[in-house]
Amino acid sequence: MDKKDLVTRVARWTLLLEEYDYEIVHRSGQRMQHVDALSRYPVTIITSDTLTARLQRAQQEDENIQNLKSLIGTNNATDFLLKMKYYTNT
Repeated sequence: MDKKDLVTRVARWTLLLEEYDYEIVHRSGQRMQHVDALSRYPVTIITSDTLTARLQRAQQEDENIQNLKSLIGTNNATDFLLKMKYYTNT
């Protein structure tokens, strides 16, 4: 390995690892699923009852949603779905 071609950080790692006897073994991604999860950006899920209550209240007060609810009830609208007492567009 030509050290002139190495990035500085990799060169330092190489110098540190030269002291040890080790063997590098490739592990396929299927065997490393737990590591893949650690590298992903964390997602925050809001599951607050107060948020759900606010959504339900806002939908009850919204005239457009009330019109949609009446259309859904009479015309078999398949583009919307009643889910947990509030409507989502599917």
